[in-house]
Amino acid sequence: MERLGLEIISAGSRTTPIPWHQPYIINIQRLYYIKSGTGYICREDGGRIPFEKNCIYIFPHNLPQNFVAEPSDPLDHIYFDFFSTPPIIAPQPLVYRVAP
Repeated sequence: MERLGLEIISAGSRTTPIPWHQPYIINIQRLYYIKSGTGYICREDGGRIPFEKNCIYIFPHNLPQNFVAEPSDPLDHIYFDFFSTPPIIAPQPLVYRVAP
């Protein structure tokens, strides 16, 4: 039987600082719930994918995480940084819509 585990490292609810630019690789898994604001997931090819309000984004351990938010409309979000056993490995963030 495979051992399962979940450890929350940090959590919070806040608006992104201005400017919010996170250009480094995070070696943990991260969950965001977007309450409001305008922000983007920056892809390695330079493209941007917008964060959507009322969505949960789970970023797997294996993906580089590079985000920006609009200074005039920062993201209001809830976040969790966590480790899981086994780790989540995926080619893109997992996205779940939540009923408002």
